Amino acid sequence: MGVNGLLPALKPIAKQTHISKYKGQKAAVDGYSWLHKGAYCCARELCEGSWTDKFVTYFLSRIQLLRSNGVEPVVVFDGGRLPIKGQEEQSRHRARKEAR
Repeated sequence: MGVNGLLPALKPIAKQTHISKYKGQKAAVDGYSWLHKGAYCCARELCEGSWTDKFVTYFLSRIQLLRSNGVEPVVVFDGGRLPIKGQEEQSRHRARKEAR
């Protein structure tokens, strides 16, 4: 889910550019984020327990986009807790508890 407020904090230094500019380099990507975004297109199937691989197809299309532009993807799936996300995790825990 990321660090709350990270993108707005980076906006002043972010520059829009074509991905091919990074040809020959590696790019770390949030694997869970791409799988989660891919699940949007097949949410009904997932909720109903129907077989689908649309979220995997989306994920692989993002990998292919990087590779086709000469960028080597390094897919990261979160592991342990990060100190910088401590407050955000506590907030989410409280929200889940209140929602029950």
